Amino acid sequence: MVEPTENLRLAEGVAVGRSLVQAGEELVTVLVANLSDEARKVPAGAKLGTCEEVERPEETSGSAEVAAVRPLPDFLEDLAHRSAANLMEAQTEKVRHTLAQYADVFGMGDMDLGRTGLVKHGINTGGAGKRRRGGRQVA
Repeated sequence: MVEPTENLRLAEGVAVGRSLVQAGEELVTVLVANLSDEARKVPAGAKLGTCEEVERPEETSGSAEVAAVRPLPDFLEDLAHRSAANLMEAQTEKVRHTLAQYADVFGMGDMDLGRTGLVKHGINTGGAGKRRRGGRQVA
């Protein structure tokens, strides 16, 4: 992992991000962001960070095991059954596991789909007001 040097002094508005790199690479890509509205220069040869070895964490199977043990809801059981028609046994198990893991993102029926007030948007029209056009007859 490449981490920014602690006392790195770059131009104001310039930030160096952490990067994961493969061990043994001679050249690595370092993420540098210019957060200002003006062009900034990074001096050639500047020591942007240090490379430190990290261990890959072992995958925890807690949520995966819970998803595998939990039975599929009826509406997903039908989907799993239809999906398994052309799959091998191992693939079918993967599909069932994935459906159980992400069961909360599927709609359960026609009544739980619809509009949301969580996202609002607007269209900037400048100073222009609303324009209404009358209907036209299509020939």
